[in-house]
Amino acid sequence: MKKTIPSLLTALILAGTLIFSACGGINDDDGAAETAVDETVVGSETADTVSETEPGEINRENAKLGLPELDFGGEVLNLLYVGEEVYRQDIYAEQNGEVVDDAVYARNMAIEELLNVKLNLICFSNSTNDTAAHIGNVVLAGDNLYDLCSTHQSYTTKLVTEGYFHNFADDEFIGWDNAWWNRDYMLEMGVGESRIYFLLGDISLMRMKSLACIYYNREMYESLHGRADEPYDLVFNGEWTFDRFSSLVLDAYSDLNGDSTVNVGDRFGAFGSKSKSVEHFQYACRVTTTTKDSEGIPRLTLNNERTAEFAEKFHNMYYNNIGFTIAASDKFETDITGFVSGYYLFCPVWFRHADQLRDMETDYGIINFPKYEESDEYSTLVHNGSTVFVTPITSQQTDKIGAVCEAMAYYNYVSVTPAYYEVALKVKYSRDDRTSQLLDLISASAYTNFGYVYSSTIAGMGTMRSFISANSNNFASWYAAKADAAQAGLDKLVELYLVI
Repeated sequence: MKKTIPSLLTALILAGTLIFSACGGINDDDGAAETAVDETVVGSETADTVSETEPGEINRENAKLGLPELDFGGEVLNLLYVGEEVYRQDIYAEQNGEVVDDAVYARNMAIEELLNVKLNLICFSNSTNDTAAHIGNVVLAGDNLYDLCSTHQSYTTKLVTEGYFHNFADDEFIGWDNAWWNRDYMLEMGVGESRIYFLLGDISLMRMKSLACIYYNREMYESLHGRADEPYDLVFNGEWTFDRFSSLVLDAYSDLNGDSTVNVGDRFGAFGSKSKSVEHFQYACRVTTTTKDSEGIPRLTLNNERTAEFAEKFHNMYYNNIGFTIAASDKFETDITGFVSGYYLFCPVWFRHADQLRDMETDYGIINFPKYEESDEYSTLVHNGSTVFVTPITSQQTDKIGAVCEAMAYYNYVSVTPAYYEVALKVKYSRDDRTSQLLDLISASAYTNFGYVYSSTIAGMGTMRSFISANSNNFASWYAAKADAAQAGLDKLVELYLVI
């Protein structure tokens, strides 16, 4: 095993390195200070594949795990995961020839060997809701069942003010400035900088799967506008705005079945649900619910001129744009099928839906959700259905679990994420070279907002779902009806956060 696992990791990392080199790579400015390859894991033969970088520049090819030499004496650590297929890969996978599963399997074996621990992988349920509730019940009962849990962000964050989770902020083994951690994201999920209960970054493969993106029919776009690559140009030129998107959606409509009625069988520009789609358009336009003050305290800042202007345009796209249809559910079964069959120009969903486009005969491209104004930066919301990692306070292994998390995030950074991002998305599913650059842009722009994370606690104001569902197009009235309850909920949440 000691020879097999490093060899498998070496092969996976070498594959990722070669793909990154061919595609231009992803360079991270916030990596660790050391840049040598960790030869204890990937083997000395990997050193020849490392590309030249500028001093201090860290990327996946030259990242190094900075843990000290550790030996935990064969201690068993219990890791909980959600059994549903799209979630399980955060923790569990079998070696089966699928590149992502093989990378996850090799990662687990490498952690066991590196730290001399045994990872006991446990699935309580395929349900994300039931799993999160189970974690709360376990802690409430005082049971020492789990040392690390991969669990649904939205359902689990509701438990934080009960004091159920270990605070990682001062963990001696976690290098918060390393490129494999989303430190800003983790701090945004809390109050101040002295509490980090939720771990997120490359440690969560579901984070990548939960990024919003827009697939588009290249042949249809070319027939309508002349150049299939124009959406890429709009993005890279900073011109990919909500107004431009709405205009293209409108122009795409055609009464294909000739019955003079807007119905199934016509061609449309795009679709979206009244729930999950809403926040991805909203937050891509940086219409955020809260803003942190200088002390890291979140304040309600949604009620402003920009939000009111966006709300009107947003409502008009949903209800007054003939090219836009409202999906029946967030599963988008008929809508994605309609896109594959050539009845939609745009398909605004998530990375995780790429697998459903495998059989699409028409070439498609992938771009990000539009920003609001040309002067804005592009932003991509990580959906609340992403997984975060937590350690229950009942765990007796909090002195060791940080090292496991650091190793897991690092190995994901150099092998698992490239396997998914570079092979599954860029090679297997995507249809053109420029997609690589767009996926890099989307990944680099990933973020969240405190108000979104805790939306249910602040009267649902973390998203504009109820505004869209109400179909009133009166933002001022919608906000006024929620403001007092939202402020009270936020005040209580902050108060509880500061005492746990």
